[in-house]
Amino acid sequence: MTVGDLLPVGIVALIPFGAFLHHRLNQLAQPLRLELADKGERLLAYRDLPREIRDEGAFMLDTAFGVGAAMPLAVLTMPFVAVIVLLFRRDILARALRDVGALRPEQAALYYDTSRLHSRLTTANHPLLSTILEAEFLVMVAFGLAVVALFKQPLPGKLDRSRMLNALEMSEANFLRRRAYAH
Repeated sequence: MTVGDLLPVGIVALIPFGAFLHHRLNQLAQPLRLELADKGERLLAYRDLPREIRDEGAFMLDTAFGVGAAMPLAVLTMPFVAVIVLLFRRDILARALRDVGALRPEQAALYYDTSRLHSRLTTANHPLLSTILEAEFLVMVAFGLAVVALFKQPLPGKLDRSRMLNALEMSEANFLRRRAYAH
């Protein structure tokens, strides 16, 4: 008997272990979900939120337990969305900065807290896919920023990883929503 003969047995033995770890991770993430629900609802209670911020807040609340099939699709489409946004649709980034910049301090604090919690929950819900998506994001954005710096005007000021990722996620979410309605 060789090691190759035992490989299928080892893989099958890892499945219950992976299921246990996933279940345990979901249990540990439950307090974060409750905190996200509280802060997200408080954010959405403001009547004067920009539509994009309101839509993003609702999206974060809707996907607190997972985004289902959208996560694998995001892993496949994020590189293309990042390049397209950076090269051709930088107005999306500028609009995201403008919308967040227009928030009152207490609204901005709730928005950033909700966004941070959503990011953590997405990682807890899909640890492997989140890691792949994060790696893609780092590589594609670095490449895209280099190309933009070489061939186009500078990006908007005060642009950080969180704001850029939120803008890209909303662009991708809007794309997926339009695609779902088309079918």
